[in-house]
Amino acid sequence: MIFLLHFNKLILCYLFGKYQQAINYAIFLENYLDHIIDTPNFSLFRFYDSLVRLAIYGEVSPAEQRRILKKVMANQQKITKWAHHAPMNFLHKFYLVEAEYYRVLSQNAKAMDLYDRAITLANKNQYLHEEALANELAAQFYLAQNKAKIAAIYLRDAHYSYSQWGAKAKVADLEMKYALFFEKQTLTDSVTTASTSTSHLANTLDLASVLKASQTLATEINLKQLLSKLMTIVIENAGAQRGLLLKESVTGEVQWLVEAVGTIDKVGIVELPVVESPTTISFPVTLINYIAHTKTSIVLPDAQYKRRFSHDPYIVKHQVKSMLGIPLLNQGQLIRILYLENDLIAGAFTPARLAILNLLSSQLAISIENSSLYNQLEQKVAERTNELQQEILERQRAEKLAQVANQAKTIFLANMSHELRSPLNTILGFTQLMTLNGNLSVEQRENLDIVYRNGEHLLALINEILDIAKIEAGRATLNETGFNLQQLLLEVEKTFQLRANAKQLQLWFRLQPNLPRYVQTDELKLRQVLINLLNNAIKFTPAGSITVRVSSNLLDNSLSAARKPTSQICFEIEDTGIGMNADELDTLFKSFVQTPAGIRTQEGAGLGLAISQKLVQLLGGKITVSSEMGKGTLFKFSITVQELEESHLTNPTVTRRVIALAPGQPHYRILIVDDNRFNRLFLVRRLSPLGFELQEAIHGLEAVEIVHRFQPHLIWMDLRMPIMDGYEATKRIKASTQGATTVIIAITASVLAEEQAQALAAGCDDFVGKPFQDQAIFDMMNKYLGVRYIYKEPDIITKPPPVTTLTPATLADLPTDWKKAVNAAAERADAALILKLVAQIKDEQADLAKSIVALVENFEFEQLISLTNLSSTEEQL
Repeated sequence: MIFLLHFNKLILCYLFGKYQQAINYAIFLENYLDHIIDTPNFSLFRFYDSLVRLAIYGEVSPAEQRRILKKVMANQQKITKWAHHAPMNFLHKFYLVEAEYYRVLSQNAKAMDLYDRAITLANKNQYLHEEALANELAAQFYLAQNKAKIAAIYLRDAHYSYSQWGAKAKVADLEMKYALFFEKQTLTDSVTTASTSTSHLANTLDLASVLKASQTLATEINLKQLLSKLMTIVIENAGAQRGLLLKESVTGEVQWLVEAVGTIDKVGIVELPVVESPTTISFPVTLINYIAHTKTSIVLPDAQYKRRFSHDPYIVKHQVKSMLGIPLLNQGQLIRILYLENDLIAGAFTPARLAILNLLSSQLAISIENSSLYNQLEQKVAERTNELQQEILERQRAEKLAQVANQAKTIFLANMSHELRSPLNTILGFTQLMTLNGNLSVEQRENLDIVYRNGEHLLALINEILDIAKIEAGRATLNETGFNLQQLLLEVEKTFQLRANAKQLQLWFRLQPNLPRYVQTDELKLRQVLINLLNNAIKFTPAGSITVRVSSNLLDNSLSAARKPTSQICFEIEDTGIGMNADELDTLFKSFVQTPAGIRTQEGAGLGLAISQKLVQLLGGKITVSSEMGKGTLFKFSITVQELEESHLTNPTVTRRVIALAPGQPHYRILIVDDNRFNRLFLVRRLSPLGFELQEAIHGLEAVEIVHRFQPHLIWMDLRMPIMDGYEATKRIKASTQGATTVIIAITASVLAEEQAQALAAGCDDFVGKPFQDQAIFDMMNKYLGVRYIYKEPDIITKPPPVTTLTPATLADLPTDWKKAVNAAAERADAALILKLVAQIKDEQADLAKSIVALVENFEFEQLISLTNLSSTEEQL
């Protein structure tokens, strides 16, 4: 009840122009939004909150204006979602706020179009009060543009809609605010004016007819229908046989053209011949020119005897007796001339009839002007409607093409994910299996370690390409989790500290004291952005330092149960590297495009920054860069997060190596279904030694047959297979008596959430992505079967041993020819040749050799070039 009371006050204050009071109510009501989130008032509040804030936009400081625009954009994002699902209820609201938004930004063309869209949709969906409001706001907009005539039409429509709605107070408010537009000449004033000029005929005026005629003309807006009614009323009240309505020609020799014609037939009925366009029907030109020049009415009781006009060719030819001409003036401007004639009776146009026409002339002029303006607007609306229809058709074509393109991207993602990640699953999987062999020599383990880490590097490159395709296809989604932000930053710092030390760079992480510890956002995407930016910074900084600054701004400190505090986390990564010029900055965030410096290093695919930009946008932020050649580069980006308490975090799991099954467990039967022989072989060799009973199937149809006789406890099911895929096989197995309770885990190389969702919909209990780790396989069997294991530490793949920090001095004792050879190989990024050269010094310089190998494995060819670059003195020696 408190909300409804103050919300209604907000609306009333807004409608009657008390905007500051309305703002106060809006701020007060924000505290109650959590309690009305499931009611219609929640969406209405967003609508009026935006309108109120935009109403005061011009009266506040620039800083407050920026806050208003940000608030309005946030409201519009919500209204956009509602309008997508219920356009009949929300789309006109969205357009009206957009019109006001572009009004304050002085983008008038957009505002004009959006006002009309809002009015049309509100009318179509019978939102009478919001149609009235849209008309009123449009009128205010046109008045501000000094377009009073157009504003008058919108004001009249607003007046009419408010009247139909029953808002008497608002109608009175409009009439008071815009009195000039609603001023009406009273009947008493008309009678007095007429009596002053023709007092001896006052009693002969048919005032009821005048009033009726005036009302009829005032209510007609269609120009053709108005002209028909006008000619009928005038001829009936004036006693004319023929009447013309003339308008001035814009071009050509003829100055006046006939716009409407009316005649009396033999039985006294007014006939109205159709005039398709202003034409050159004959009339007394001298009389019309006289009226146009003097802007006064003229009556000729017998035109043939009026010396001034008796020689007019028209009068001479037609022997017209009575003539009458009245100028129709609007605000002193001549807009039309009304000409009447009677060729049978002299003195047909009496002073009384002239008085009636004079009374009607003002209304005639106003009605014609309004109708003409309305007709022009209708024509513009028709033209704009046609343009919009064409735009809609073009948009539909574009959307169709986009759908086709997105479908193609989706197919690409699915195929490339499967074709690239599946072989990597085999490479990494068998590398892990080989490391289980306790008889390997140190050199063999080092070789396996190199293979594994290079495989992971290849996987990272593939993931970058798939990430770009996934984002561009609109398939990327946020996976928001709670995590320790400061711990994440510490881990990233430790990750890059070794590389910084190797290049003798200073790496500083400066965290603001009030930086929140626990936050909720997509941790993996944030980590990837930081890694990409720091990779770039270290790569292109030959000397000096890299500084990472992280600060926080509290956006919402609400501590209610429904709303967590919201903060903006700002990141700055600044280096003292080689910098970039303006031309390089223009292409910095383009996919598969490298700067000249990047090309020289021969590292990466030109995707890191492109992915970072798209990920930051996905996180709701924007990334910017500034740089100066020879001085360094600064990247900035901000994201919005929710602050959390430590109790809201999940405990991280510890990776351990499974070496056997715990005793006292059932004999588990496992079915492996995959068309790739090596993927099956990896699982067989990993699981068979532990005591699982295994069977294999090469496609879904064979799996269905095996389930009937083998009755496995769990099935590892590949999704993409010939003959019958994993989706169909899962459906059939789950529908059978033998397989209804069987656990089915999908094995997929897809990065698309849709395919994973399809797997669950088909009946899969869970899924594991390729390439997969031991831990994922064993965790799934523990989760669904309760399998218990015996573990051994440490992890399968050992971390590389710490390496010696390399400087030119540490390589001083090495042969010059050897350094030249390494330098040339590094220039070509020939890792194999460098490793052969390193083998030559391995026995005598073991630690040094390991350090150089580490550089090669991390693709630090640029640093290796710098270390082995001989000075001119050395070359001479």
